[in-house]
Amino acid sequence: MTDLITDTEATLRLVEPGGGDHWWMLGTLTSIKAGRDATAGRMTIAEFELPPGFALPPHSHRDEDELFYVLDGEVTFWCDGAQRTFTRGGMAWLPRRKPHTFSIADDGPARMFNIHTGPMFEDMVETLGQRTSDLRLPDPPDQEPDPIAIAQVFADHGIDLLPSVSD
Repeated sequence: MTDLITDTEATLRLVEPGGGDHWWMLGTLTSIKAGRDATAGRMTIAEFELPPGFALPPHSHRDEDELFYVLDGEVTFWCDGAQRTFTRGGMAWLPRRKPHTFSIADDGPARMFNIHTGPMFEDMVETLGQRTSDLRLPDPPDQEPDPIAIAQVFADHGIDLLPSVSD
């Protein structure tokens, strides 16, 4: 007889404006609106507030797809050789294992809605970030973060950093 694998049930999650679990991470305000508990581990739904000029290094996700929807500001996305700049209403679907990155215009800030198709991103935020109830961008750090330690945290959570993208 074959054992049946039962699916854990997702739960209803209603989040008021400004609600969620808030984290300061890498100079951003990252608000988890629904994570592993609400979605039965299927996805992480987040909102980001990002400072002017913010950019992530090129990277790829081993096991999760990612969607960004621009709420405010100007964001340039690069994925697998294609580049587009969006303002409010622009959307980027970034498939797993495809190299990608994004950057915020120097005259930012920007806000984006984000979905990861799994719980790894939420786990990374909890590892790398600092929980906050202060709904603003964090103050600049006293010292630069350790890029080797950050790369290791990314790798431990299924994100591989890649060489720089040439325009």
